[in-house]
Amino acid sequence: MILKNRLAELMAEYGRKTGNRLTQDDLSQETKVAQSTISAYVTNKVRRYDARIVETFLEFFGCSVTEFFVLDEGIAEDRLDEENGHRPQRVSQGQNA
Repeated sequence: MILKNRLAELMAEYGRKTGNRLTQDDLSQETKVAQSTISAYVTNKVRRYDARIVETFLEFFGCSVTEFFVLDEGIAEDRLDEENGHRPQRVSQGQNA
């Protein structure tokens, strides 16, 4: 399992509710969080979550931690292997593991 955030979804929901599209630049101006940091969150490239930044997003969107984060099952091992320079081995149907 891997922990992912829902910032991109929350931004889209905000746009639907308000009728105004919320860009990363807009969110950066409203929250004083750097646009590059927002981009890393939107693309789920964050390796370590900063509590102050998460709290800022929770306050802005009026959501809870459980609404901001989601556990994505089944990809963590492959991702860790790839980050360490190992290509995960895939087992084709008909082959024994």
